[in-house]
Amino acid sequence: MEEHLRIHAYVVRAALEASIDMVKTTNQSICIANFSLAIDLEDAFTFKHALEHLYAQTQASPLFYQDNGTFLLFLHQTKIHQAKTLLHHLRREINLRFPSLFSAAGITLLDKEDTYTTVIKRLEAHFSLSKHSPHKKIYYGTKAHSLHEAKGQEMIFPKVFKQHPWLKLHNLYKGVPIVEKSTIVAYNEGRLLVSIEKAKIPFYQNIAYTYFQHDLIASTVRASVMRVDIKSSLLVLSQLEFLENAAIERSGVRIEPDRKIYACLQHGSKRVCEGELGNISEGSMVIKTSQTQVQHLLHSNVGKGLLEATFQLPTQKNLITTIKTKASVFNIMDENIVLTLHLSDTAKAKVRNYLAMQTESIVSAFKQSLKNP
Repeated sequence: MEEHLRIHAYVVRAALEASIDMVKTTNQSICIANFSLAIDLEDAFTFKHALEHLYAQTQASPLFYQDNGTFLLFLHQTKIHQAKTLLHHLRREINLRFPSLFSAAGITLLDKEDTYTTVIKRLEAHFSLSKHSPHKKIYYGTKAHSLHEAKGQEMIFPKVFKQHPWLKLHNLYKGVPIVEKSTIVAYNEGRLLVSIEKAKIPFYQNIAYTYFQHDLIASTVRASVMRVDIKSSLLVLSQLEFLENAAIERSGVRIEPDRKIYACLQHGSKRVCEGELGNISEGSMVIKTSQTQVQHLLHSNVGKGLLEATFQLPTQKNLITTIKTKASVFNIMDENIVLTLHLSDTAKAKVRNYLAMQTESIVSAFKQSLKNP
């Protein structure tokens, strides 16, 4: 048994050191995730199927068992923001199928200056914070910046902007992501100057703030738009603020319908809520309703149990298709009920078609707005 553990340790170390070498020689982005699963070998069927789902969602990325139910997941060609979104999605999906199986998790991005020791130290720090947080929050970071480093975070900007003078600007237009790779021109006294596409100048002239992600900064950053330099196609940003969660980090498009769509919820044969579809994505939707309907739902004592959601969506042939699907209440905010959807393959295809149709229409309207500001 001792020999087996030693061999396993060498295998993991070799994989990690080879990954660090790849980062140094190819500039590839590689993230490592350390997470725990509640393994019960008396129910090996559940454990096996959870791993199958994990492999399917990560394109069979290398996975190594550590000890005490912890694993290392190697995510090649993956930036820190992508890894964070992926781990949140994985945990949600696995725990929906197998409740409470996936718990704590920590993530780090490999750096050219890393060693085996520095990576493991960072990973263990993130994982420990997650393990001891009340709701097992996922902690993450890079060599330059981590989620839990609250003080003096703005001090990292001059160094990382000089080391890596590119970022991605992120915005939403009616729920559709608008993403642009931008060059950092200058940073001084809290003001950031970045290049933008000339065609998008009218869009930036009409927004008060934007978001950006930088490869060496773990969090999404929100920034106020101070000025748009039309002549030079430059954007002047200020009041840079780290965000733990941002709408732009959602994995997928979330669309607000362009017409009223009725939606209702049933528990068994009893209707417990009805209202208007507020927005929808492939995995969730929001029903806008009234306080009376919210109270009716709460008094039905459905908790996190499964409901049946019914609503209709337009199709490309200008027809209407009805969708009935299992759903569970994720959150209630004022008069908005946020639902997690458990779509069948057929229902998922219908929602995808609707999202694609609406996205095409919104993108066309966005392009038109740039031509005729």
